[in-house]
Amino acid sequence: MRRRFNPKRYRRKRIAGTVLFVAVVFFVIAVIAYGAFKGKKLLVRRCRTVMRADWRRFVAPPPRRYRLAGVEEETSPNYRRANDLVSAAFGAVDAATPPSPEHIPILRDAVASLQEAYRLLKAEGTERATAAARDVRRKIGEAQFKLAVIHFKLALKAYQEAGLGASEDQQKLRLAFSQLKECRSLLLQAKKDYQNASVGQLEREMNQILYDVQKRLSFR
Repeated sequence: MRRRFNPKRYRRKRIAGTVLFVAVVFFVIAVIAYGAFKGKKLLVRRCRTVMRADWRRFVAPPPRRYRLAGVEEETSPNYRRANDLVSAAFGAVDAATPPSPEHIPILRDAVASLQEAYRLLKAEGTERATAAARDVRRKIGEAQFKLAVIHFKLALKAYQEAGLGASEDQQKLRLAFSQLKECRSLLLQAKKDYQNASVGQLEREMNQILYDVQKRLSFR
């Protein structure tokens, strides 16, 4: 005997089938998106400051100290683009206080963004852009100084863990040496634009430890 058509049962089946189909589609999209993000390592902490600048100005305008002077009246695309880069990078550099190893990728991204902003401002060539470029250069120097501080801390830790005498760990000394070289390179760049007594003090401390490490490595 043929079963009688039941509209309610048919409607329930259609709803259940639709819900199941939507759930499967969302699951597949989530798996693909997760694989893509994991493969490219797009972590929030490591996002480029350029990417942050593109949307942050629409969500919440940056503080006035993170904006270039007169950006509201400027119509130049170079100046406005430089302002977007600066507004995110200035905040990133100020947030890296006290500097720690976790801040290395953030500060490197900030330096890259500020260097691009500096290039745009120099290309603009106006008096306002030239003055803004000087501020950007100072901030680049500050970011490089903070990176130098981080590498010095890492070098000091390896130097202290290396020990003395027969138990001296040469691998730790070589690690300290490489970190000190990176610190010296960053300080040479930073002190051109960042005039601060802390730069000279760090350079003196770094040179003392670097001299001792080189001497101990050469005797082996």
